[in-house]
Amino acid sequence: MSQTSLRTPTRGVQSLFGDLITEYPLKAIKGRSDRLDRLRDQCLVERYIYLMNVTGWRYDIMLRVLSTDFFLSERRVVDVLGENKQLIKEVRQEGLSKKDLQIKWPQFYWEKPELSQYF
Repeated sequence: MSQTSLRTPTRGVQSLFGDLITEYPLKAIKGRSDRLDRLRDQCLVERYIYLMNVTGWRYDIMLRVLSTDFFLSERRVVDVLGENKQLIKEVRQEGLSKKDLQIKWPQFYWEKPELSQYF
């Protein structure tokens, strides 16, 4: 085969379809996703309420566990909980069962965690 037969035709394609096809460059969305942050915050709050109700651990221990579970610093966990006080109230009033949480967030183990995993 000759070298010229492997090349894609551009001249005819441009003239035939140039008026019909408009190319729009894809916009690159930079930064964090608000939707994913809201989902993470919802999950973190529900996990916090669950741990508080089931384990009875001290606040600093729960911060360590949440920090490990969500790959966040303990300071950021405190900030997320502080930013979502209304959500905490709503989740507490809703009273989700362990089964509800298992269905909603299957990636977590919803039994009482062993502290040795976190320390």
